[in-house]
Amino acid sequence: MRIVIKSVALTAPPNYEDAMKFTKDFARFLQRLGLTVFLERNVAERLNLQTLAIDLSELDDLDLLIVAGGDGSILYACNQLTNSSIPILAIDFSRKKVGFMTEIKPENAKDAIEQILTGNYTIELRDKITAKLNNKLYLPDALNEIVITSSKPLGVATPMLHLKVQIDNTIVADTYLDALIASTTTGSTAHSLSAGGPIITPSLNAFIIKCVNPLELPYRVPFVIPTSSKINVTIYEPTAQIVMDGRSFDKEIRPGDVLNIFKSENAVKFIRLEGITDFYERVFKKLTVSKIGEE
Repeated sequence: MRIVIKSVALTAPPNYEDAMKFTKDFARFLQRLGLTVFLERNVAERLNLQTLAIDLSELDDLDLLIVAGGDGSILYACNQLTNSSIPILAIDFSRKKVGFMTEIKPENAKDAIEQILTGNYTIELRDKITAKLNNKLYLPDALNEIVITSSKPLGVATPMLHLKVQIDNTIVADTYLDALIASTTTGSTAHSLSAGGPIITPSLNAFIIKCVNPLELPYRVPFVIPTSSKINVTIYEPTAQIVMDGRSFDKEIRPGDVLNIFKSENAVKFIRLEGITDFYERVFKKLTVSKIGEE
């Protein structure tokens, strides 16, 4: 369902000069269009526009969030938002040119807003993944992935984890490994891909379960499962930590603890425009070797 856009918030990496300049200029452009404009607090302070400052975690009645950055900036914004109904328009300021979630080039941003204001857009829903510890303590949602890894510092003496993985009450892995990744389709082009996982189109309702460097060879093959599946991970040894979209959960996971992983009730809404590169074309362009590392 399309909505009438009246209020817009913008966020960007405060230490990225190009993104900051764009955000300041674009905020003025949106104001000239008659829109109510806010800036994420860190951005507002960086631009000396404190009168427009707002905390993303406090946003409720907002029509659109614009993120000028790369995939990391989008993850930050999604993790800060408490209202998952706010749609996101991503402007591509990814520095390494390998972001998969960004939609619009900066030079096309004004045209994109004009299309959005006339209702010429669609909403794409992206699943999030979440978990409970010991079926009691809820963890925050993640758009990309949940990673279980050793709580010991990386180094020569870092011990492997011993985990048991069950999918819908069936044991699918009981092994020693470096980490376990439970990924969404959005996260299939992130940590999971780096660990040898498959790329999955976001139109599929699927999760990826990937053992990272397991002791037994067969467990190196990832599972692709429906999002309706219930995943239980039992930690045997040693202590572990949980990392969600790059954020560490502030509770140590002890031997005997069970992590219950499942689809979140919340989803991220992305604004999509006609004529923009589709998923497969974007993957091809982003993964072309000559593109990686270009500034």
